[in-house]
Amino acid sequence: MNDEFKPYPPLDFIEDRLFAGLPRDGRETMAEAARDDVIPEIRLSAWLRDSIELVARAMSTPKPSINQAGQIWSVTYRGTRNGQEVRGRIPMLFDRPCEGEGWQGWLVSCDPDYASRADVIIDTRELGIAPAACMVQTWNRVEALRDGDAPFLGQVDPVTLAAIRAVAAERPAARPGDGFPGVLGQREIGEGVFVLTGQDLGPAHDPRWGYRRLYYELSTMLPEVAPGHDYDD
Repeated sequence: MNDEFKPYPPLDFIEDRLFAGLPRDGRETMAEAARDDVIPEIRLSAWLRDSIELVARAMSTPKPSINQAGQIWSVTYRGTRNGQEVRGRIPMLFDRPCEGEGWQGWLVSCDPDYASRADVIIDTRELGIAPAACMVQTWNRVEALRDGDAPFLGQVDPVTLAAIRAVAAERPAARPGDGFPGVLGQREIGEGVFVLTGQDLGPAHDPRWGYRRLYYELSTMLPEVAPGHDYDD
C-alpha cells in the first residue's frame, strides 16, 4: 500500500462532519452572519462555480410526488455518540420499497478518495445530481424513511441503477486485499456495461476501513422502518 497517499478529506474531518453534534441554534447562527456589516469579496474558482451551479440545478428540480427506485433523497439520522446528541441528513439512493413505510437502498457520500471496489462513482453532472451524492456505497445497504422535508438530490437512470445493483450483488470479501485508496478505474460488469469504482480494500491500516466504520455507525442512527402497507416494486 502507498503510505504516502493521504486521502482527502482526513478521517477526523469526516467524523466531525457526520457526528459533530447539534449546534446551539442554526437559525441564530445564520442571523448573526446576516448582521455582519462587511461582506468580503470572494472570488470563486471555475470548478467551485460549476459545483454551485450544479447544486442549484439539482435543488431546483421539482420533488417527485411518489417515491421511485433510482431516486436520491437526503434522509435524516439521529442518535447519541459519546454522550452527545447528533443529528443530520445523509444522501440515500432508493432501490426497493420495504414491506413497511420505507425504502431499502444504499447510503451515498462524496469522498472518492475512499472508494473501494464496492463504491460506484456516478457522473453527477451528466445526471443532474447534486455533487454531494457522487459515490454509492453498495456495501452499506440500509432501510430508511423519507420525511416530508427531505431534499430531493436527483435520480439515476435505469441503466446506472442496474449497474449499481450488479456491483452490490458481487459482495466482495470483507477482508484485507492488495488495493489502494485514491485509485479509480473503469471496469466491465456486464456486456458493454462499465462502472467507475475504487480498488479492493488494502491491509488493516488502509484508511478506507476506518471510513467504513464511520458510515456503518451512522447507518445505525437511521430511523427504524415501521410496519405498514406494501408497495409495488
